[in-house]
Amino acid sequence: MNKLDRKPLVVFGAGVISEAVVCELESQGYVVEYLCVDEQYLVSSRPPLLEVFDLSEISKIAPPLTHDSFVAVGYQDLNAFRAEKVAQMQALGYRLISSGLDQGGAPNSMISAKALVQTGSSIGRNSFVWDGAIVGHHSVIGNDCWIASGATIGGNCSVGSGSFIGLGAIISHEVKIGQKSIIGAGAVVSRDVEPGGVIFPPASHQHRMKASNFIRLFPL
Repeated sequence: MNKLDRKPLVVFGAGVISEAVVCELESQGYVVEYLCVDEQYLVSSRPPLLEVFDLSEISKIAPPLTHDSFVAVGYQDLNAFRAEKVAQMQALGYRLISSGLDQGGAPNSMISAKALVQTGSSIGRNSFVWDGAIVGHHSVIGNDCWIASGATIGGNCSVGSGSFIGLGAIISHEVKIGQKSIIGAGAVVSRDVEPGGVIFPPASHQHRMKASNFIRLFPL
């Protein structure tokens, strides 16, 4: 999208994810004018970046003819809550923009400027790829996915819609992750995962030795 064609934005969400997304959008040249949430979340202990309006009133304050939108919430219910809000914003008449990949991606997709998406890969609608994540060549990320910071997805992989890939997880080349799967932080996946699969590495145990003694014996 040409920068001259960009409309100011209405962002759904007023929490920490919204704050991170607004910073990302602004770094890419977008202007965020309004935040909105459902009425029951208007009162919050966390001060928002901007004044927050009720979702049911936002189209009167910032009409879809003059504003575009982006939904910036987390991966609750395996991203289904975010998908629901995308549908609501579209029903109000808003066009959902994309962030990253030269803003030529699918609606409400966000690819951090510090993420790496290699040649031939595609990111689906309403999918987020965070800082430090790598999506290998010719891989396909489905709709409504969440790729956390530091995750590495090898070449020619596929991640099914509605999936969550945790911090630092590694998916080997040519692996297929089924829809609505959860790959936990630090997991290493070298085989296909069936739809609805859950992969977590063994829990790390706290060492009994104090950190100061550990560093003395085993310098980092």
